[in-house]
Amino acid sequence: MTVYFDNECLPSQLADWGNVITATPDGGSPVTGPCQFNESDELKLDSANSAPTVMRVARAMVQTSLFGFLEGGATCSIDGVTYSVWKRMLEGDGALSQLLLRVA
Repeated sequence: MTVYFDNECLPSQLADWGNVITATPDGGSPVTGPCQFNESDELKLDSANSAPTVMRVARAMVQTSLFGFLEGGATCSIDGVTYSVWKRMLEGDGALSQLLLRVA
């Protein structure tokens, strides 16, 4: 398997962006870590059964080993704003996850 992201280096690389994410797994303690955050994306959804929809989403790149529990419907807080996870996608070798978020 090709390694795209070094799991040990990710915290310092993500910390360069200056954003912090906090989320709580079911029955666990809150987890906090750095993330890369972009709140101004629009995503066009095409469907064979309906007209295309443009949806405003925020994106966060997080370390999968810390936030792998975040799935669709979960909530998290980034820089004090609460978001609902719409979708989580693994990047490259899976050490990094991209979260598509909507304001909760």
